[in-house]
Amino acid sequence: MVWRAYVLQEDEHGTLLYTPQGSTVVGRRGGVVRTSHVGVPEAPGLHLLQLVPAGAGWWFGTWAVDQVGPRTAIDICTAPRWEDGAWSYDDLALDVYRRLDTVGMFDRDEFDEAWQVGE
Repeated sequence: MVWRAYVLQEDEHGTLLYTPQGSTVVGRRGGVVRTSHVGVPEAPGLHLLQLVPAGAGWWFGTWAVDQVGPRTAIDICTAPRWEDGAWSYDDLALDVYRRLDTVGMFDRDEFDEAWQVGE
């Protein structure tokens, strides 16, 4: 995943980012590089608050509000990094979310596939 974001604050918990609606993200899924809008694939995307954890944590937090309501997502990933004017990380098989009273997983199919091949 590669995207641009504004740094809002840095403290002992990490770096808080803002990515405005209309921004795009580039990622790889199934070996194919794709571009989509941040938060959801469809234009114009969502306004996002994001947390890069302090200490090179292998997760990444995202908060957004869409037509359903507020949601929180945690990407399990390599430590997010700042390079060449953009943020990036390698998404690892499983992500969790909470939307209203529902807790679930994104990318369960990727997790199951990785588990079957022993990754």
